[in-house]
Formats: sequence, structure tokens, C-alpha cells
Amino acid sequence: MAAQPSLNGYVYRYVETIAKGANTMGCGRAILCIILPPLAVLDRGCGTVLIVFALTLAGWGPGAIAALILNYMAAKDGKL
Repeated sequence: MAAQPSLNGYVYRYVETIAKGANTMGCGRAILCIILPPLAVLDRGCGTVLIVFALTLAGWGPGAIAALILNYMAAKDGKL
């Protein structure tokens, strides 16, 4: 019977990955993307803020999704 990996092993690897500087968006930034999408992309430049603001005016959902995608892409590229 093979031993199953423990939950502590998974948690340890996750924490180790984050400690190495993995490409993740912070929890606070993700919450800000959902609550106030234009404010979450304020450091991306005027054009990005205007696009997310227009999408938020059209509907809260498109603005929040755009902010999440833009911040995820910035975190993936290491610009956060």
C-alpha cells in the first residue's frame, strides 16, 4: 500500500513556491480588483485605467474581470 502525501507536504511546497517569488497576485490586489476595478489598475497607466473605468461603467462585471486579467498578466510578467 503506497503512502499518500500529507496535506502538510502540499502546504509546504505551496509556501516554498511563494517564498521563491512565484508569479502570484496578492490577495489584497485581487479583492481590490473585485471591489474597485479602476483603482486596482491605477499603476498600469492612464489608458488602462480609462479602459477599465469604461468597462466598469458598462457593467461592474466586465470591469472586474478586466482588472483581474490585467493584474494577473502583470504579476505573471513580474511587473507587480
